Amino acid sequence: MEKENCTICLYPITNPICIDCYLREVYAWLLDNEVNKIHRDFIIDKIRNILSFETLNEGKCIICGRVGLNICTYCFFSMTERLLKEINFSKKLIENFNETFNFKRDEESQIVRTNLVVSYEKAN
Repeated sequence: MEKENCTICLYPITNPICIDCYLREVYAWLLDNEVNKIHRDFIIDKIRNILSFETLNEGKCIICGRVGLNICTYCFFSMTERLLKEINFSKKLIENFNETFNFKRDEESQIVRTNLVVSYEKAN
């Protein structure tokens, strides 16, 4: 079975999970950290608006079975972290987010991929 590629960084999607399943995990994390409902809903809607787009990928989510994976774990959590920083989440909560989701990669890969994510954001 051939791996699908992330539509942002073009790396293979090695952890085939759809955006909806990622969003459920982020929502649960927000709830666990006692973020109020208005902010939770705003964050989830903002992430969905930024990261939901059509894809030709035909891979299935390993959690829900949804077809059409479009983003890798790294890009999803990196862009979510950036959004949390933009809306002024505390440094402690950002650190907790990073510890919980543990999406960081080796330094060289991270630099290349972060530049790709930034390029994508500027284009949209």
